Amino acid sequence: VWPNSAPIQPATVDPISAFTDDIDQLGDTLQLESELDELFTTETASQNFVYPIAYYTTARTKKVFGQYIAPDSGDRFSGYHTGDDIEVADLAVTVPVYALTTATVVQKQTVGGYGGVVILEFVDQGITYHALYGHLNLSSVNVVVGDTVNGGTQLGVLGDDQSEQTDGERKHLHFGIYSYTGIELYAGY
Repeated sequence: VWPNSAPIQPATVDPISAFTDDIDQLGDTLQLESELDELFTTETASQNFVYPIAYYTTARTKKVFGQYIAPDSGDRFSGYHTGDDIEVADLAVTVPVYALTTATVVQKQTVGGYGGVVILEFVDQGITYHALYGHLNLSSVNVVVGDTVNGGTQLGVLGDDQSEQTDGERKHLHFGIYSYTGIELYAGY
């Protein structure tokens, strides 16, 4: 300590600021969930949409779009989650995954962090969107880049738990919709 200076105090976290940050994050997450729910349940969309997995709304229980995963959480990844994770209760069951609407396949490949990935491109109300499906068993996906699929068409099935198909992750679907039209949508956080 320099002469005539006060001792250095350890940094403290302001609990009110931390709580306010948590509330802001929760508000953002709820708004994004509401917008996704609206896409599937209202007449605002110019076309019909189907959920990518049968029990989508009830199985978003672990990580949702916009949720913050702290670096010290014990999770393999950290940051803001860029999609919804749809959990699977019975790991032995084959779980089909569906195209959400009429769309073009723009990507089908294995990607670090996801395993098997399919990206569909579609247009709604003049806006181009990409839908990313992660953790798929690519050998079950019979479409190729450039194919057109209709909403409700089975794209394939989820990859096996803790396998190369899921990049060593649990058996689940990582799903996100983006107005971004590039094909590099692999940052899950």
